[in-house]
Amino acid sequence: MRNRFYLYPISLLTLFLLYNYQTLLGLVVAQIEIWKLRNNALITTQSNPPEATDSFDNGISDVWNTSTINDSNTVNPGPKFGAGSFDVTDGRLYLRLSEDPNFNSKTYDNVALFGFKGYVPAPGRDVVARAVMQASPKFFGTAGIVFERANTFNDDGSYKPGSPFDMFGASVVGPESDVFGNSGAMCSLALNMWPSAKEISDVNIYEPHEYEVRVRWVGEEKWIGIVSVDGEKKCQMEIPPFGPLEVQIWSDGYLLKTSPWWKLGIPQMGFQTGNKWFAFDYVEVVSE
Repeated sequence: MRNRFYLYPISLLTLFLLYNYQTLLGLVVAQIEIWKLRNNALITTQSNPPEATDSFDNGISDVWNTSTINDSNTVNPGPKFGAGSFDVTDGRLYLRLSEDPNFNSKTYDNVALFGFKGYVPAPGRDVVARAVMQASPKFFGTAGIVFERANTFNDDGSYKPGSPFDMFGASVVGPESDVFGNSGAMCSLALNMWPSAKEISDVNIYEPHEYEVRVRWVGEEKWIGIVSVDGEKKCQMEIPPFGPLEVQIWSDGYLLKTSPWWKLGIPQMGFQTGNKWFAFDYVEVVSE
């Protein structure tokens, strides 16, 4: 009887671990990524690229190295492909998704631009991205602006298989999604695709607001990421040093759901379709 008593909790623990192996593996992969980034930490005194801005007054400027539309894992430079498109209208950049007639719950649509490459924070010198962003009334999925490791993606916008995806920034999550009990504006961090997020409260995503993403060097193995909205600091997260950065702005059709407690509260990713836009009045990057 005594052996049987000990066997029950061991069996339950084994089942829990088997059911959550992907979650546990994700935690391990994220921690390994942190160690790798810290071991490769970069301190630089070299000059950053000059500050740059795209106000979209004359279309999309050449500060963007890549523009891409991902339709079911097939990429195209656009400006229209599949259910995605982007355009500049009255000095605003619109990233659009339309109802996908081929949607089958596994169809992924994404519109993204990558640019402002080569910035890196250093002692006494932050790297800052600012953008005015606004979601459409029927917004769904996710969108936003992040700093990510430079050259995370291929030049055509396709993802490099096996390469880590590390990013920090401000994201907007549609109301159908549930990320740790929240939707709306978020402070987001991903380490080798392992996500974490903090809610940015009291921000109406359907109105234009200026979002600021600031990356600060605080030590050889640690940076701080800060997100402010309309000049007010909203959240702060510790991040490992990524090395040289680039900016990504995007809008996609993800459907995020926070797992139940026995899945350790990790968001599960699905997909959705519909008609929406996400707009940028300008994007600028400075070191200060």
